[in-house]
Amino acid sequence: MWDTVVPPVLVTLGRCPILSKRQSKKGDLTVGAVLSGNRNFEGRIHPLVKTNWLASPPLVVAYALAGNMNINLASEPIGHDRKGDPVYLKDIWPSAQEIARAVEQVSTEMFRKEYAEVFEGTAEWKGN
Repeated sequence: MWDTVVPPVLVTLGRCPILSKRQSKKGDLTVGAVLSGNRNFEGRIHPLVKTNWLASPPLVVAYALAGNMNINLASEPIGHDRKGDPVYLKDIWPSAQEIARAVEQVSTEMFRKEYAEVFEGTAEWKGN
């Protein structure tokens, strides 16, 4: 299975090199991002990122693991394990049974408890 520790997705650039102004402005580099948020406008992720794609959070992770977006996630490996064997999206994607088990663990009461005071705000929010 996948043996690599993954950095936080919000700050990762996958395995791509540090963004170089010189490279991207010369035209030899098209810089893009994939994100699950709704603020996908030009320059939101980084001033040099001109192209953004929206995807589900699991696909954002898959692209981060792959290190680039020029990949066919259905047929190309997103990386390799410690033995050098390819790891595909299908290898890390949860099965229907795993998803069903997770859904069974969620209850209405969990949401009620978690969001009961969502509109209350913290002391800082209230200006106290």
